[in-house]
Amino acid sequence: MTARGRASALLASYVALACGPAVPSPARGFASSPLAWSSSPAAQSPSSAGPLPELAAELATTRGLELARLPDFVELPRAQLITAAVDLVRRTTPEDVRARAVRALSTLELAPADFDYLAAVERALTSSLHAFYDPDRRIIFVDRALAPADRERAATHELVHAAQFDVRSARDLRSTSDQHAALLTLAEGEAAFVTERLRPTLHDASDALGNDAVATDGETPAILLRSLAAPYVDGHAIVVSEYQRRGWAAIAALWSRLPLATHQLLHPDAARQPALLQLPPAPKDDGWLLRSSDVLGEQALRCVLEEWSPEPEARRVASAWIGDRLAWFEAGRDSVLIWALQFDGPTRAEEARQALTSGLRLVGTDVRHETGRRATALPCRAHRDSGVVGIMGQAEHVWLLALHGSSTEAQCRTLAEWSARVALRLAPTSTRVARNSPVAADP
Repeated sequence: MTARGRASALLASYVALACGPAVPSPARGFASSPLAWSSSPAAQSPSSAGPLPELAAELATTRGLELARLPDFVELPRAQLITAAVDLVRRTTPEDVRARAVRALSTLELAPADFDYLAAVERALTSSLHAFYDPDRRIIFVDRALAPADRERAATHELVHAAQFDVRSARDLRSTSDQHAALLTLAEGEAAFVTERLRPTLHDASDALGNDAVATDGETPAILLRSLAAPYVDGHAIVVSEYQRRGWAAIAALWSRLPLATHQLLHPDAARQPALLQLPPAPKDDGWLLRSSDVLGEQALRCVLEEWSPEPEARRVASAWIGDRLAWFEAGRDSVLIWALQFDGPTRAEEARQALTSGLRLVGTDVRHETGRRATALPCRAHRDSGVVGIMGQAEHVWLLALHGSSTEAQCRTLAEWSARVALRLAPTSTRVARNSPVAADP
């Protein structure tokens, strides 16, 4: 997939795939509610500059960010704002990408196999979209129905994003989903914090967004809503903490270190750096083709673990993340997914394995397989929809595997054989990467 294609829509990464397989990277737009858009809605004539001139002057004085020129300011009826956004997702997120999103979420049994991607997008937008910045057209779009104070807050938030593109060059098109998540988290954290400082009488934008995003509607899978909230909640906490330590210089330093893994952003003083895991091997040498590969990161892992564990426990377990690699292979009508994870030591890896094993109801489902002189016990069971899902751990490593194909018994044997190949290939070595070294996902 081209860089442009990988950057086609933020929603592909954060509404459907923050905790899923290789996906297009987040789009080049940001929003003041838990969605971000690089949008081209129905043609609109820019209104007056609205509150932007005054806000831009305050932004330059308070934050030191000066825009080369003001973006245009357009107010849209809410229905038109939502319709345009949904249409954007339909146009910029290819159908096969949406299908992979559904398949990944259903593989983890976090969404049903018949999950309607676009319907979930519309529901999420209806409840949360208030404004967005289009960096290609340099326009801030705002919901016309917002009260004056909320309108000004939304405009402030989006103006920070405009400055991030102008001054920070926040256009990152070639890295992994994890690195894009870090970019988004930092961008939203800074925008929320600056908005609070420029308009201190308004509610904490980060808290409001986080609370709105995790309030499930009973239809949208909860993991998608958590994924929407994560960049705002995490980003705000990170920016506040760093600002309290060294002021605005600390925030500028974070921008200078991009691209980062979410682990590096969440733990800026961590001694151990992320590992670049090798691409997992296919189940067999012949017939299997790699369809996609990516790095999902600590934030995404936490989103998954929160499905089954309280947030503090999910955060603690995920904090031991050192690296991951997700890969999707196909052979004819059969397909397999593997999420290879590495943790900070065998003890922390075992905690993660147990959490995933319990969450996926794999306790007591061991299938034994003889590999040469060695017997392997692989927890494996029939998937809720089709195929099988299994898990294996060894030393610092945990591998989550899923297969769609023949009978359950045959599939579990295939997973057991595959897990032995994976352990032989991946467990002995891992490569450290520099703190700010980009890790490109495979096409």
